[in-house]
Amino acid sequence: MVSTLPRYKSDHSPLLLNSDKKEEGGHIFRYESKWAEEEDFSQLVPQWWKQMSPGLDKATSWQKTIKGDTILSLEPEFWRNAPQLSQDDVAALIQPFSELEIKDALFSSEGDKTPGPDARGAGFISGLGPSIDEGQQITNLHYADDTIVFCKAEPQIVQVMKWTFIAFEALSGMKVNYNKCEAFPINLEMDIAQHLADLFGCKIGDWPILYLGIPIHWRKSRKSDWNSIVERCHKRLQGWVGNLLSYGGKVVLINSILSALPTYMMSFHLMPACVRKKLDQIRSNFLWNSGTARKIHLHNWDGVCRPKMRGGLGITNLQNFNMALLCKWVWRLRDPACKGWWKTLVKMKYSNTSNQQKWSPFWKTINRFAQCVNILRAVTIRNGKHSLFWEDCWHQDMPLKISHSSLYEICSDKNLTVERAFSNNFRNITFKRQLSFVQHRDFLFLIQDISCHLPLLDDDDIVTWKGGSQISFSTKDMYLWLDDRGVNSPFFNNIWKLKIPLKIQIFLWLLCKDRLLTRTKLRDKGIVDSVQCVYCPGDENSNHLFFACAYMQPVWRWLCRNLNISQIPSSLQHFFIVAEQLQDRAKLPFRLCSAAALWICWKQRNDICFQNTSPVSILAFLAKIKSLLMYWSGMWPPDVKMQVLDMIGAVEMARQTRTKSYNVWAPLGNTDEEVWIEDLEGQPSVEDGWITCVG
Repeated sequence: MVSTLPRYKSDHSPLLLNSDKKEEGGHIFRYESKWAEEEDFSQLVPQWWKQMSPGLDKATSWQKTIKGDTILSLEPEFWRNAPQLSQDDVAALIQPFSELEIKDALFSSEGDKTPGPDARGAGFISGLGPSIDEGQQITNLHYADDTIVFCKAEPQIVQVMKWTFIAFEALSGMKVNYNKCEAFPINLEMDIAQHLADLFGCKIGDWPILYLGIPIHWRKSRKSDWNSIVERCHKRLQGWVGNLLSYGGKVVLINSILSALPTYMMSFHLMPACVRKKLDQIRSNFLWNSGTARKIHLHNWDGVCRPKMRGGLGITNLQNFNMALLCKWVWRLRDPACKGWWKTLVKMKYSNTSNQQKWSPFWKTINRFAQCVNILRAVTIRNGKHSLFWEDCWHQDMPLKISHSSLYEICSDKNLTVERAFSNNFRNITFKRQLSFVQHRDFLFLIQDISCHLPLLDDDDIVTWKGGSQISFSTKDMYLWLDDRGVNSPFFNNIWKLKIPLKIQIFLWLLCKDRLLTRTKLRDKGIVDSVQCVYCPGDENSNHLFFACAYMQPVWRWLCRNLNISQIPSSLQHFFIVAEQLQDRAKLPFRLCSAAALWICWKQRNDICFQNTSPVSILAFLAKIKSLLMYWSGMWPPDVKMQVLDMIGAVEMARQTRTKSYNVWAPLGNTDEEVWIEDLEGQPSVEDGWITCVG
């Protein structure tokens, strides 16, 4: 006996086969046999049949007239290309199914079958499925090497997953390596976790899970999760020879490699402060130290990590860069043009959850930086469905939470949308307590002010980015906004615009910051005792060495005379004033020639200190300026190059005309040096190291 059982999580009805002996019941009452026992009943039946025969003949004739001959329609000739069953088709009905046919049948079944092509069915394997959003489905099919399977800590479910993998191996021919599989229990006792891992045939892994290069953990990231980044930075440094690199080369390596290594991790996690300090220490030591030898750090790291236009070296500030990368997720979640099931999933999980204890570390971080994005997020209201009434900047130039902070603090729903706030005649804007007189007046003014946006339209809101020149969100603009302190120096910007090598730009930057290790600086640090200038008896500091020194004064007079500049700079501040007062056509040549003179002066000073060389003559000094400018001229515009070459021609003229008397300062004992300064009148004399000689 066959009976049908009720269905449970399946579209197939289970059958119960009962092979027990059939129970004998009572006699069945037969209605027709009872009538046959009556008299004259057998004669009545033929009479009734004869009365029905004419009607049947008429029905058959009508059927042929309307639909034709039924027998003829069954003939193959009546149908064009009529399909027929061959002997092979008949034999195929009794042949066993092949593995390919079984696989095709499984993978071509509908979504409500068990199992389907996405392994989702009525209770077989549960997934997110169509519950996320209408028209969006998440398939469990994968083509990657790593797969994460989430299941409850129940032995039956673990066994089902094990059988699923066994079936996968039999159908696909591929083998699952259970030695590489790991089970990661959450809030589970170790003995139960070990039992479930033994059922599956794998080992228990340790948190966090490294998936696609990102450590995944149910808690926030810790210092140990970033150890791989720190170790990679140390390995990079082992192959670099720091004492053979200039400051310019080190800055390029720091920005392109050391600062770029943690970028991928910082896109998802907030870097702990201890890890950030460790990476800053590694980058700072590489910049200022020479190999393994420790040297003086010429500038604090916070100033070095500022943008170039704001007085820094442009090295990435990891804290601000980390915040800018995480702010991009806020923009994606709030931008109506950004689509994706991940966005719907996150909103579905956290939109109705006000308890922050249930928030993930990632979601807590996103909400922490949401206010920064809302300030720079301009919204043009259309339907108001995706714009927040209090948080977004949709009215005037700031969010209502800032312009009407007293109302925002006591409002009931801080995530109120503009559409919902405008509906029902603004009655959806509710507060936790009764408004005071001042607050009530402020609220009435607010309603009157925002009524200009009525009526709302049917189009989506237009979201634009006002943090920079681009319409959409830019991580660079966000990074610069986080670093903005309201002060931009044009002098530093002029340094980075010069077409000269980066190491010389950094030298000029240190000079403007007064961070060069002159003898005065070294004495203040207790390194040297004497502060005498290497060129003259004066005290060596930045202003004296490069501008006020008797050795450099003739050089500046020569530069200013050839550029038709009336003032000769006497200090660094005076140099900036003179440079700004020049005409636009003369500013760039003056800065280029000044950069060459300052760099040669510093290089020669270091050679005198560390290699015991003597100062070269002024003609030799000017020849070095010529050679350096010729080397740089390939990067300049044609008009600037022509002006500089004209100045170089003045050097050649001076070298050929040496028959007049010149005023010279030279250290005693080196009066035979050939030095050219300027034409003077008078007789040769010697006084305090100053001599007048004939060229």
